[in-house]
Amino acid sequence: MFGKRKRLKFIEENKVSKDNQVYLGLGNILVDMNDITGYVLEMRINVNDFKNLLADAWEISDSKSFADTLEWLLAEGHRGEFGYKFEQYKNGDTGALSGKATMAIKELYEYAEDYKFDKKYLDECRSISAWDFERAAFLTRGAYHVGYISQDEAWNILKNRIAPAVVSAGFHSWQDYAASFLMGRSICYGADPGDVLYPISDMLNGKEASVWKEYPIGELK
Repeated sequence: MFGKRKRLKFIEENKVSKDNQVYLGLGNILVDMNDITGYVLEMRINVNDFKNLLADAWEISDSKSFADTLEWLLAEGHRGEFGYKFEQYKNGDTGALSGKATMAIKELYEYAEDYKFDKKYLDECRSISAWDFERAAFLTRGAYHVGYISQDEAWNILKNRIAPAVVSAGFHSWQDYAASFLMGRSICYGADPGDVLYPISDMLNGKEASVWKEYPIGELK
């Protein structure tokens, strides 16, 4: 309980304006996977640990390497390689994806029920673009946390680069966005879906306040 009180105090002390709040729905899944503070831009994660994560997983070590990775995610990302294959798979071509990817999708469906994520959103999903956009937002928030970009730069990227891409993708709800992220992660990464279904379920159905419950995705501009 003490840990929860400290976390809620941290969130209260770092609240953002209502005009900015909806943009923290982006990157929220991956922030909450690491520390349940996605409601605010600030993070509690040790800066050196996060720098190591960026370097080891993304080869990001400064503002230039962050900007290069951001450009790749927004311009192409994994959807450049797997987007069309996923569309073919959804249109009935079960051989369009690897056996490993199809097994990961099957596992995702099984886990979705356990975490109360409505499988209709997986059924209706036709794009994996949120997998790229969510990672772009998470890296933006992380790059600010470790000092590779300023706070103003982080907000500018979230509001003027990533949010328009999400809007253009045509997501009708955070559930649509989550399904696209989940499908992309299953195909391109394939790790335990429970790792991300837990924060997603919490943001949609949990007792605490969350950006996803308070601000519809349609409020992104």
